[in-house]
Amino acid sequence: MAASRETSNGPDVRDVTAIMLAFEHINSCRLDLRMGIAGDQKHLSMRFELTAWPRDPESGEVTPLASAKSLTGYKDRRSVEVVITQLMYALDAQMAEEEFEKAAKTRA
Repeated sequence: MAASRETSNGPDVRDVTAIMLAFEHINSCRLDLRMGIAGDQKHLSMRFELTAWPRDPESGEVTPLASAKSLTGYKDRRSVEVVITQLMYALDAQMAEEEFEKAAKTRA
């Protein structure tokens, strides 16, 4: 994606935004990204959590559809955009597994 716009070799903010919007549309969900600092002064890390929520919950109780976490430290050279993109792949895999399990239960 980014290469098609002659930017960097990896995804940039524009790419991640487009991917997130497409993910929300395809999966009828709302994505929530939380970031924070983990560790101490000597071992600083960033904590990322991406959660997929139902767009229009059927009941008053809202439970997440899927959630993925990542912890990155000084030696981890991934960009924030790459971390977010990888978290979306993890969410997609979780949501696919849930769908396969539901399909298997209905066949049984």
